[in-house]
Amino acid sequence: MKTKHELPLVRRYTKNPILTRDDVPYPVGTIHKAGVVKHGARYIMLFRSHTHNGRSIIGKAESLDGFAFKVHPEPFLVPAASGVFSDYEEFGVDLDFLFPRPDPLGRLPDAHQAGTLPLG
Repeated sequence: MKTKHELPLVRRYTKNPILTRDDVPYPVGTIHKAGVVKHGARYIMLFRSHTHNGRSIIGKAESLDGFAFKVHPEPFLVPAASGVFSDYEEFGVDLDFLFPRPDPLGRLPDAHQAGTLPLG
């Protein structure tokens, strides 16, 4: 039984959102699908954005406290303009490779279990 003095297990941060499109130093129309990891003494956020032409890109921001993020001056990942990936990235890039969805049995794709992405 919960008493009136217990705090909730999870509390919404009162200063949400911690990152908006106005915080991004290059033109984007949206910010969504963010993920944050602590790497050493800093927090690294990767987030998906859409440019004004609708193509999705990935941005990178860093923070010392996990709340006040500074976005890097250039996108972290943009669609390939040429080469083997350009056909697949015609409409943009996504974060699904970082935050995979399990199949109905709860299994992750093999590539996600074995792969890593350098963030530092």
